[in-house]
Amino acid sequence: MEVFRIYTEDLNRAGIEALVSQRFPGFTIIPANGYWEGHHEESLVIEVIAPGNERSVKVVHELAESIRELNNQDSVLVTRARVDSHLIERPKIKVLTEELKRASR
Repeated sequence: MEVFRIYTEDLNRAGIEALVSQRFPGFTIIPANGYWEGHHEESLVIEVIAPGNERSVKVVHELAESIRELNNQDSVLVTRARVDSHLIERPKIKVLTEELKRASR
């Protein structure tokens, strides 16, 4: 898996959320204080964990371009790094309840 990050100005947040959610079922948006060419700007870091294949790269780059256009920016930054990820899920309550009932017999 890889983590992709898109760095952009904090404009049109609802529009950005809509653009990202159309492409990825899960993501994180992190507010940040950015600096570009010596000037401070309220920024967002959009983080997506996805397979590190050509399709993911293409979708992320298309997303970054859509965000750049939405925010009327000259550029946005995209980074990509290999990541080991583990999804820790809640156990199934029903299964645990049934196992407890069996154990108490």
